[in-house]
Amino acid sequence: IRVTVLGEVTTPGTYNVSSLSTALNALYLTGGPNELGSFRQIQVVRKNKTVANLDLYELLMNGTLNSDIRLQDNDIIQVGVYKKRVEIKGNVKRPGLYELLDNETMSNVLNYAGGFTDNAYTDRLKLLGLTAKERRIVDVRSTDYGTYIPKNGDEITADMLLARFENMVVISGPVFRPGQYSLDQNKTLLQLIKSAEGLTGEAFTGR
Repeated sequence: IRVTVLGEVTTPGTYNVSSLSTALNALYLTGGPNELGSFRQIQVVRKNKTVANLDLYELLMNGTLNSDIRLQDNDIIQVGVYKKRVEIKGNVKRPGLYELLDNETMSNVLNYAGGFTDNAYTDRLKLLGLTAKERRIVDVRSTDYGTYIPKNGDEITADMLLARFENMVVISGPVFRPGQYSLDQNKTLLQLIKSAEGLTGEAFTGR
């Protein structure tokens, strides 16, 4: 059968494919969407009617593509220009550019990026956005990840945890085990000295 692939793909044109081919097979022959092409809204047009809408993120993220369809002779596959794309970088597992649908939130972006790394600061994301005249910065808290909807061109950054401890005390000098200890488990100086296995013989115990 002959199918035509139009729009923002690497090599648009008319292709001869097997009658068992699907829309995904035809897209593979074209090299896929180019840098302007949409991965989320790819239409299969048959006799001037849209019979399927493909979302390639189903395949790329989950390994499935429920919206794929078997092609018929003279089908047209139309790949449009992306509408919304954001960049996420910093301490996430898969930093990069991601295309979003209109109703997708910051939680979706994090999911596409594989989530936070082990040393990421997860309570807040820094977002650099665009207005009609200039840039703006927004702090998105973790409580808003499921409701905040990014805009096209937003640049999201996940910071790293601070290199400090919230509950650490240090004991040094003539004790058997000097070093770092938990403040939660050593509320008093005496408890801390006991945790350090006590004082050595040369310790000055008067102060």
